[in-house]
Amino acid sequence: MEQKQTDMVIKTLIEKQTTISTMESCTSGLIASMITDTEGASAIFPGGYVTYSNETKMLVGVDEQIIRLRLYFIQYRFKLYIGSIDCHPCIL
Repeated sequence: MEQKQTDMVIKTLIEKQTTISTMESCTSGLIASMITDTEGASAIFPGGYVTYSNETKMLVGVDEQIIRLRLYFIQYRFKLYIGSIDCHPCIL
């Protein structure tokens, strides 16, 4: 997604007073960076996390067995999603 498109999405979220948070792994914070590159993004972005190491993933609730068995699909994404909501309650 180009920055111009990102700006449009963020400005729409600001207008609708909708918050968004991130919990990233393989993107290493790229999504949060794209969000915060838009002026005024702090109104809708309370924060995010980069959970790159397995230890950090476990801190936010990803089960060690999911990591060990490399079940990185639905279960992994769901755990990161729940972890991000627990850390930063928001709408998206």
